[in-house]
Amino acid sequence: MLLAIFAAAAALGGWILRRRASTYIAMASRMVDPTPPRIRARMARLIALRNLYLVPAAAGDRAALAVIGQVDTVVANVTDLFRRLSVKAY
Repeated sequence: MLLAIFAAAAALGGWILRRRASTYIAMASRMVDPTPPRIRARMARLIALRNLYLVPAAAGDRAALAVIGQVDTVVANVTDLFRRLSVKAY
């Protein structure tokens, strides 16, 4: 009888730990990048365009430097926006 109770408690404890771990993994995967896929695709396009401005910026083009700085600012602000939106408000 005591062995059956111990086995049931161990099975219940294992089930709870497994459920808690899978919930944590799901939350962690969402927290890695809360940016929606559509927005993430647009950000990737912006970063690709930014990379095109690297050569003129290296040659001393001030306008290219300004564009790179602005694109970096937009990318940082958008990712920060979606990170803040994903945080639970209390």
